[in-house]
Order: sequence, then structure tokens, then C-alpha cells
Amino acid sequence: MWDAVAYLLAGQIGFGGAGFVIDKVFTTGWVTLVGMLTGMAVSLYVVWFRYGTSR
Repeated sequence: MWDAVAYLLAGQIGFGGAGFVIDKVFTTGWVTLVGMLTGMAVSLYVVWFRYGTSR
């Protein structure tokens, strides 16, 4: 179970962090949000693919 939580947090932190850096470099204010949402979507897919499919 903790693996799934780690995937969800890592997706948001990774993509959100990248979005934060892009926000600071290009002085925008919306890329962090897009990065966090993208990270959550990707991590949910990874969790579903890894634990939700029957083998």
C-alpha cells in the first residue's frame, strides 16, 4: 500500500517541482499547477497499471 502512496507523492513532487522551476525561470504563475495535475494523472496511471490490472 505504501508503494502506491509513494508513487502518488513522487508524481506530484516531481512534476510540480519541474513546473515550479519553469515558473521561476519564465516568471509565469500557472505552470506549477499544470505540473502538479500532470504528475497526479501520470502517477494515478502508473498505480492503476501496476496494481489495478490482473496478471
